[in-house]
Amino acid sequence: MLEEKQIDYQQQLSALLSAPVPPRDSLDYLSRLYSLANCYYNLRRYAEELTCREEILSIAKTPTNLNNLAVSYENNGIRRNVLNLYKRALESEPFDAPSSVIYGNLLRYVARYRVYERAKTTRLHPRTYINDISTILRFAVACYEDYEWDTFSLADSITISPDCPDIEKYSIIKTIFDSTKGLQEKTLLRLYLISLYHNATAILDGHRTSIRDQKLEIAHYTRVENLKSLLKANADTFQRLFNVAYMNDPSEGKTFDHLLKCYGTKLSQSTTSSCAHNGRNYQSYGYSNTYIGSFSSSIDSLPMWVQYGNGGKGCCLIFENSFFDEEEPLLLHMSKPAAPSELTSEDALPSDPPERYVLYKVYYLSEPSKYPYRTNLQMIARLYNQLQELLEKMDKTAVQQITIYIDSILDQIRFLFKEPDYAHEQEYRVIKWADSPLCDEGNRSGEVPHLYIEMARPLEYKEVILGPKVEAPSAVAPYLHYTKKVKRITKSNIQYQ
Repeated sequence: MLEEKQIDYQQQLSALLSAPVPPRDSLDYLSRLYSLANCYYNLRRYAEELTCREEILSIAKTPTNLNNLAVSYENNGIRRNVLNLYKRALESEPFDAPSSVIYGNLLRYVARYRVYERAKTTRLHPRTYINDISTILRFAVACYEDYEWDTFSLADSITISPDCPDIEKYSIIKTIFDSTKGLQEKTLLRLYLISLYHNATAILDGHRTSIRDQKLEIAHYTRVENLKSLLKANADTFQRLFNVAYMNDPSEGKTFDHLLKCYGTKLSQSTTSSCAHNGRNYQSYGYSNTYIGSFSSSIDSLPMWVQYGNGGKGCCLIFENSFFDEEEPLLLHMSKPAAPSELTSEDALPSDPPERYVLYKVYYLSEPSKYPYRTNLQMIARLYNQLQELLEKMDKTAVQQITIYIDSILDQIRFLFKEPDYAHEQEYRVIKWADSPLCDEGNRSGEVPHLYIEMARPLEYKEVILGPKVEAPSAVAPYLHYTKKVKRITKSNIQYQ
């Protein structure tokens, strides 16, 4: 497809160069220059494109032409005039029709080359849309890391549109912008929260596991009775991720607090708070929007049978490796500057990809000093302290809302840490944030209904291992064969009385 486009642009270029040149003072001459520049740009002949862009700007000094020349300078490795051109483009725009593309190019350029001082003088119209949220993310990270916090005020007037191409991926950033737009402290709040998100995401990506590269087998232990709901012959069934409130380890989440304590602060989930009402003191409980699925690479293991396999009477379900995704697009690479006059329907971004389910490896905390992403943890600890100092100056209602965002960000990594006593579990987790869960309506005997979400892909298994204490495996196997969703059925040979 790319080669076909290259051939097409080459043919267009040949036709333009062989055709008579219109008079220089005519619109046809300007149109020819635009077409030549477009062909050179797409053929990556940037030096020739630059010549066209400079002549275009000498004829028509529009915001779009100023931007396009800046892009061309960047593509040719010439930086001396780029920021000035972006500033001129933005300042010459009509107030009621600002270009998100030019604005995105300015923020991206500032973040890449750290040209803060000159950028601060740019006069900006309020922005109701930006070409992607990842540009804001990178701009915030650069401003925070370089202590150029006041430069981030360039983003103060942004209201992110739902039409942003990466809105699903970075929805929390849109939420942060929307909820802080009326606050006096919005610049620092946004900067701190986005930087917190960036460092949490870096840790999450560091725990990401490629099971195909490592040739791991991944399993889930459960009761035999659950097979009737996990596998059905004529209907799809789905793996459930349950709310973190139901984790079996009482230290869940607290290990993360202990780890951060080593870096200057202590965090705890804000799911409870002390309250007083009508003269009574009590604990008020909230809940997390984080949902987790737990899996293991410890296959047919006695400790796992005892703890998770119904005392050896359960089963071990081994997934096809293709059931899990290899990567989740958390952060994009730095994008190229965009030239608005050259965007066509062919350049439109694809629709949002389907939900992805990546396995993240649990880190068993024995020596915090050896944790490989401790730099990010140090930044998180620092940001958390800065946020707390800022929240102390704010209205109580706003504080409660911002605290929810802090917990939502940290919950993405909070449950990737456990005590070394659990290292035998060799655990991997799928972690998702959801504000519209399902409810199991109390299907468990004697239990309060549990909240969950479903992984949106049908269940099939490479193998089902029946536990060493399953008394009649021959009575279980026929149903599993009947579903046609299990390739192999075996029984554990572990001696377990």
